[in-house]
Amino acid sequence: MITEEKLERFLAKAESSILDFKSDFYSFNNDRSAAFIKDVISFTNTIRSESSYIIFGVEERQDGSINAKGITQSMDDASLQEKVNGATFPRPNFIYYTIQYKTVLIGVLEFPVTKYDRPITPTKKLKGLDPGNVYFRSGSSNTLASGIDAIKIGQWLDSLPGTVSQSDLSDRTSELIVDLTSGEKKLSVIISELFVLSKKHNHKALNEFCAKEIQGFSHTDENQEYRQIKSFASIYEAGFADNPFLNVTQERIRNEMSRDDNFHLISLVFPMKILSIEEYLDRFKKDNSVSIAVLKISSSVLVRKNKDEIKKAPGDFLLNLYILEDDLKSTYSSIRQKAIDLLMSI
Repeated sequence: MITEEKLERFLAKAESSILDFKSDFYSFNNDRSAAFIKDVISFTNTIRSESSYIIFGVEERQDGSINAKGITQSMDDASLQEKVNGATFPRPNFIYYTIQYKTVLIGVLEFPVTKYDRPITPTKKLKGLDPGNVYFRSGSSNTLASGIDAIKIGQWLDSLPGTVSQSDLSDRTSELIVDLTSGEKKLSVIISELFVLSKKHNHKALNEFCAKEIQGFSHTDENQEYRQIKSFASIYEAGFADNPFLNVTQERIRNEMSRDDNFHLISLVFPMKILSIEEYLDRFKKDNSVSIAVLKISSSVLVRKNKDEIKKAPGDFLLNLYILEDDLKSTYSSIRQKAIDLLMSI
């Protein structure tokens, strides 16, 4: 917090990229918080070696001199923190307080130099703000950062000593959990974001999970229960008649294969990378024919892991693996839940 003496020194200075004077406090009538949020983002992202400040209750006279007239309305720090909640990412670090200066009350919004894992950006569209854009102070104005500007700000943040605050990590973790539970984003997109988070914070279990989901699995991978799937395998290729009168449902296919000695129900770690699973699920949505995927797999792998469930033929050969849509959806849900469980452990 600044002292009265430091305020005196500020009042003798001109506005700059780290100092701004405002005659009155923000007006939040009808929840007009865009100006406040843009200031918070811009002052936080500005490259500097010391705290930046917005001083309220100070006006510039026509002759250029500064008059500390004071403020007649204000707001407590907790209320301002709440207005930023959910509007930016990462969550910015700032503090608001008032000080008595001579006979008037002066408001101070202070932005300490803080290490973040990326520049602060808006998370929703507001007047003068677009989600994902980087804003900073250029001279005495808030400015949209160019690509080069954003890179410089990111490099500055990386150069700061210390580590990203735990509150920032918690905020990001919470956002990703919301994304996972809402189902609005594809898992492949969220897992890519999780991978970046795991590398930033050196979370080994999360990193290994993301790497496997992005690259795909081996059938021999152990301890991947969430990826286990039961499927029918056969050396024969099944044909599915595209005839509406046959009523070829998933349940009917399952029953027919269960009764046929040429088809064997086996358990294995489903090998597809997450992007391929989504491609199959998207194809199922668009295609009105039978909801089944057929994969080719080496018999040697399945014989080793399913000795009692499939007849061993001499030599290595290709088997057809039949994956029903419902089973694929179940695997997709299990992957989602695994990601949630790992985030909850951070």
